[in-house]
Amino acid sequence: IFSVSVFFSKAVIIMRLPFTPIAIDDFFYHTGVSVYFLTHIHTDHTGGLCPSWSNGTLYCTAITRSLILDKFNLNPELVVALEIGRLYAVPIDTIGNVNVEVVPLEANHCLGACMFWMRGYFGTVLYTGDFRADPALLAQPVLRSHTVDTLYLDDTFLEPCCCFPPRKEAGEQILRLVRELPEDTEVLVKTDTFGKEELLVQLAIAMKSLVCISVQRQHMLQCAAAHLPSGLPPVFTTDSREARLTVVTAPWMVSEGRLSALNRQSRRVIGILPTGWASGAAPAPRPGDVHCYQVGYSLHSSFPELQQFVEFLKPRRIVSISRKDNANLHRYLQHLLDPSCPPRQLTSEDIPHSVALSMAGQARMSCRGAA
Repeated sequence: IFSVSVFFSKAVIIMRLPFTPIAIDDFFYHTGVSVYFLTHIHTDHTGGLCPSWSNGTLYCTAITRSLILDKFNLNPELVVALEIGRLYAVPIDTIGNVNVEVVPLEANHCLGACMFWMRGYFGTVLYTGDFRADPALLAQPVLRSHTVDTLYLDDTFLEPCCCFPPRKEAGEQILRLVRELPEDTEVLVKTDTFGKEELLVQLAIAMKSLVCISVQRQHMLQCAAAHLPSGLPPVFTTDSREARLTVVTAPWMVSEGRLSALNRQSRRVIGILPTGWASGAAPAPRPGDVHCYQVGYSLHSSFPELQQFVEFLKPRRIVSISRKDNANLHRYLQHLLDPSCPPRQLTSEDIPHSVALSMAGQARMSCRGAA
């Protein structure tokens, strides 16, 4: 149902729902599109957003809304916050005759991230965005009571070798690692510019230290914390003199060569790289031997988790949103689909009349603007 646009950023294939005015994680202009959904704040999902953006109405969670309004200085009237787990009727024509049912679902990825369950004249779809599958996600009533026609899946780690542990278990491995370190050890943790805050809080408590982060990240966390019932624990600082634990975003900062050089300067410094590309248990500290520790802590789903997720849903069709083709999906997940009733192919004849008029009107306005 989703088509692949010409934009390909990092590992995310930008998607639009054809024969509808809907696009997800794609905010560049498309003829006839006026309803936009954003799964989360990461840069590879926000392409096209800028202060002058006015292509339509954008729907996301309250945390993500706060983050993008601050980052992109968007017109707040164009951005609508949706509550996780609540059913919404989102109008997709200019006169409000045709709605799409939308339920944002927890994505278990970063703060504010969500999946989108949608149902309309195009069928029932689930767009995961970046997500980490676990049993709690499968307990969502809307997933247990409705067949998914098409699943748009984050299959970043759909490789048999990607069998990293559940996030809680991986976090405990990292905590055991830091507890065995001498108390004067400095720890550098490599993360993206946003995400893995749960792990950082746990490390701060275990090390009895504040976490040094960038000013930009601190500001983002303040935006997010305003929408959390209990806020965030006061463990973050921008003053490196107050912390033994520092967050870095560049891989070279936790390279073995750099860490070895730092340790030759009469300092104890180790790096931790939480990533799904690591497998097995976290090694015990070996002073003077290894300075960078890779641990299988990921915000994405492992290979077994993806199989279990698809086996539970039994969708009628599955499409990758992380790769340029569906080869791995066919190889590893095709046998788990529901073969009883393949979803029908949409055509322009399926578009409700008022929606078609709205899409055509939006296209004409664009042509006048370009004239």
